[in-house]
Amino acid sequence: MRINNLELTDFRNYNHFFIEFDQGINILIGGNAQGKTNIIEAIYLLSVCKSFRTHINDQMIRFDHVFSNERMHQLELILSKESKKAKVDGKDILKISDYVGYLNAVVFVPDDLSLVKGSPSIRRKFLDLELSKISPIYVFYL
Repeated sequence: MRINNLELTDFRNYNHFFIEFDQGINILIGGNAQGKTNIIEAIYLLSVCKSFRTHINDQMIRFDHVFSNERMHQLELILSKESKKAKVDGKDILKISDYVGYLNAVVFVPDDLSLVKGSPSIRRKFLDLELSKISPIYVFYL
């Protein structure tokens, strides 16, 4: 699975941002507070329709050309203060569970130390989310 490019509109510190990714490894370099984490957040948001940083949905975000299972898809996620609207290949997705899995991403941040130090329920929740990305039947039974 590969992201060809990423387009952000009115997301975090970006009025409009477009980047094309190389097929190999991509490294984000820049000074503090320039938006590197915002790009990672946007990719993760596209993956699971949730931010790892906040639950406030008052920006819009758009992504293009994501490969899933060797097939190219156009994913779009529009966030407002009231709702989320997801599209795959231009078609509205009514259930988030039908959207999750097109792009898989895992993010570890300092707060994730609770996975090691915290209760088993925190670990189960993390594993449920990660397994849901790769198995639609797991989401169904969950």
